[in-house]
Amino acid sequence: MTVNVTVVGLGRVGGALARRLSAQEQIQVAGYDRDTGLGREVQRQGPLHKAHLNMRQAVEQADLVLLTGPLAEQHESLRIIAPELRAGSVTATVAPLLAPPLAWAAELLAGRAERYFVACHPAF
Repeated sequence: MTVNVTVVGLGRVGGALARRLSAQEQIQVAGYDRDTGLGREVQRQGPLHKAHLNMRQAVEQADLVLLTGPLAEQHESLRIIAPELRAGSVTATVAPLLAPPLAWAAELLAGRAERYFVACHPAF
């Protein structure tokens, strides 16, 4: 079974996660970064199977979405992708604070059955 993972935010943390995940043959890694040049560069380096230019399209088929951009941008990212998340998908934020993303998810994913959200601290 192939697991489709989308990494939103391909900077240091997102790029490292994409590299690690893409080493697993059963995982297909897509990515999005608002800096399209960074997305293309990360794809050229090899960890992405596909770099998207549109955040909504990037998450449409994802089983797991990793929000790794700056915390200040994650609320807007979650607002944009919430309607596109498929049933059964998991979205995880990787951020230095956990309470704000959890509150955003409670607000933006309310009423969307089978969309799951977890908040993770990037201490790895």
